[in-house]
Amino acid sequence: DVDGYQLTVYNIHVKPAVVQQELAALEQMIQDKGNMVLLGDFNADCSYYNAQQETEFDAWHWILGDQDTSVGKRACAYDRIILNDDALEEYGKKGIVSEGITESHSDHYLIWLGLEPREKK
Repeated sequence: DVDGYQLTVYNIHVKPAVVQQELAALEQMIQDKGNMVLLGDFNADCSYYNAQQETEFDAWHWILGDQDTSVGKRACAYDRIILNDDALEEYGKKGIVSEGITESHSDHYLIWLGLEPREKK
């Protein structure tokens, strides 16, 4: 809660071997209420998960979709940003910072989200 504005953010690192199971469990656990943002290393691409075929968070908005977030030679969209309907109304920008990021820093690029709050509760 910042000056009356409420936002719930879940940051997750999903284990590659059980992506579908962990995302299904997360979807059942959280309440789709208020401004909700899920972000992090979902391992939701390449051999781990096919976001177009699976059904987890289908009612949500995958605003950072199939864009490469892997620093290595593989072009995989492991990192994701997902918004519920309320947060989507306040969605402003998203991005991936790749410039200057090398494998000595991380095996992932940085992802970011900008919201434009329109409501206070």
